[in-house]
Amino acid sequence: MNKSSTVVIRKTPLTSDVATSLISKLNQSLFDANPDPSSHSWSLNTEEVADGLGTFMVAYDVNFDGIEVPVGCGAIRKITLDQNDCETLGVPLSKQALLSNELTSFAGELKRMYVEPRYRGKGVGRSLVEALTAAAQTECGVSLVVLETGPYLSDAIRLYTRCGFAPTGLFGEYRAKGPSKSLCMMMTVGRNPLESEQPATV
Repeated sequence: MNKSSTVVIRKTPLTSDVATSLISKLNQSLFDANPDPSSHSWSLNTEEVADGLGTFMVAYDVNFDGIEVPVGCGAIRKITLDQNDCETLGVPLSKQALLSNELTSFAGELKRMYVEPRYRGKGVGRSLVEALTAAAQTECGVSLVVLETGPYLSDAIRLYTRCGFAPTGLFGEYRAKGPSKSLCMMMTVGRNPLESEQPATV
């Protein structure tokens, strides 16, 4: 990326060649950082980024000739938080949820974040996070965004912290991995218009 180019972020099919290539690079970089397969959570399928449930985005470096080079990617998917997750994350349950005994809530989970090495430190990662957290509201109808990363991925943790994420307890599938392999973080991106006006704690 140089002074004559700009970064554009747009929704891209998870099954596209561009997405496949970037995800392959992401998986290899994670394996290089830690070859223990039990340390990684790579799952993401097309149903999870379908309309209303999530989205997959690619960052393109566009030069003055209009040539686009894919330089990063990420996804947001809507997940269900059970009662244990809500207690861990400090998420209030709506009065309706308590009355119906459906002790669950929802969040957007940031997944599959990757930026090409030579584009790191240039704002691409932040732009992806901002686009995806905005999509959590517009695409998923949630205001809580969570993520899981490796505690050894210091650059990723630094990026998420600068974007407003804070460490939290392990939730969902990551509880079984333990804190030596997983670090979970969360942030609120705005009031969810679908939430009850009168939340109540678990």
